[in-house]
Amino acid sequence: MRINITHKIIFLFILLISTLSIIIGFFSFNYGKQALMIEFDDRAKALVKSLALNCEYPVLFDNKDMLSSIGANVLSLKDVIFCEIRNEKGQVLFKKGIKNKPYNHEYTAVIQTEKVNDVEEGLVLGNGQIRKFEKIGRIQLILSLDNIRDRLLSIQRALILIISLGIIVASMAITLLLRFVLGNPIDKLVTDTRIVSMGNLDYKIVMNTKDEIGSLAIAFNEMLNALKITQNKLIKTEKMTAVVQIVSEAAHEIRNPLMVISSGIYLLKKVICEENPIVPKTIKQIEDAVSRMSLFIEDLLHFSRPIELKMDKVKINEVIKVAISELSEGLFFGVDMKQELADNIPEILADSNRLKQVVVNLVKNAVEAMKEVVGKKLEVRSEKEGNFIKISVSDTGKGIPAEEIASVFDPFHTTKKKGMGLGLSICNRFVEAHGGRIEVESEVGKGTRFVVWLAGETIKEEEK
Repeated sequence: MRINITHKIIFLFILLISTLSIIIGFFSFNYGKQALMIEFDDRAKALVKSLALNCEYPVLFDNKDMLSSIGANVLSLKDVIFCEIRNEKGQVLFKKGIKNKPYNHEYTAVIQTEKVNDVEEGLVLGNGQIRKFEKIGRIQLILSLDNIRDRLLSIQRALILIISLGIIVASMAITLLLRFVLGNPIDKLVTDTRIVSMGNLDYKIVMNTKDEIGSLAIAFNEMLNALKITQNKLIKTEKMTAVVQIVSEAAHEIRNPLMVISSGIYLLKKVICEENPIVPKTIKQIEDAVSRMSLFIEDLLHFSRPIELKMDKVKINEVIKVAISELSEGLFFGVDMKQELADNIPEILADSNRLKQVVVNLVKNAVEAMKEVVGKKLEVRSEKEGNFIKISVSDTGKGIPAEEIASVFDPFHTTKKKGMGLGLSICNRFVEAHGGRIEVESEVGKGTRFVVWLAGETIKEEEK
């Protein structure tokens, strides 16, 4: 049978409480025993001293009847089991009781009498006389410890009972407390992790505690989020790999027939067009269609090839200016375009042609998004933020629905009537190859903003 951590902690607490209770009980018992023995000893000493004073005159005058009466009275007292009175010569004047009983204590006292003389020893009285005491006998008492032993046994039993009840009550209280504070949250955490282990990465562990278990639940949820992101990336990578492979094979399969068709059109133009002037228009349409198909194939091949960067020192602002200048002026007809390029942007190590393609694609997409919009405004900005460089392209177009933002960089995803939907996907691959990322901010009816972040580790300042 597996013992869980709650049971182990409860066992340790019970063991600790039991040990402390036994130690406290041991010291309490010894303290009680010591107190009883001190009380017993003080009472016995006081008794034998008082008896010695009472026996002074009976011993002095050898009055055995009085001594017998005193002895009988003493033996009637609690715990006194033996009494013996002797004179100075050692003669027994009174002796009665049990002397050799086990568990007893013996107490003796000297019987003295006062003698007044002119000797300088003793205590000086007010009248100038000196007090002197002389020994005239001895008294011996033996007291039994049976009552003390009985009382100690009762105390011991009471302590055992109290300690046992205390351990039981404390154990029950600690068990309930730990079960509520520790056991239930741990059981819930185990149940939740089993749910997650079945593949439900969307599940969230909710803990109402603010202790280490609550922190563990928060860390676990963070781990789930990271796993989900990693899983999505893996799925996306697998899909991308499959798409690239299919696209590459399809492009090569289509390219060869297109070359044959192009060659055939060239021959037809040479032969048929000279004999029948009506045919050129049809052939031109076929030729345009083949040309579009060729461009389509080129895009597919470009998408399927691994990205190779030609790194060199690049000025981002120059890349942006060249990219915009290469676009036809007619593209910006009716568009209020604004460029805000920061002066504090250092040179970075990058592929200028790839970055230029990114800027061209983002600007063209922004203009096309505003075709059916009144008040077209386009803004291209560059700025340095910490160790990052930001290139942002904003438009006032129709915007992208929230549910489609996550898919804008997917291959073949497009909202336009024309195009394959590879442009943003290729741009994203170019930027990621530089160690950066592209973010999208959009609101339907207000416009869209694409932000290119170039990773800080690619930045190299001119001074370096």
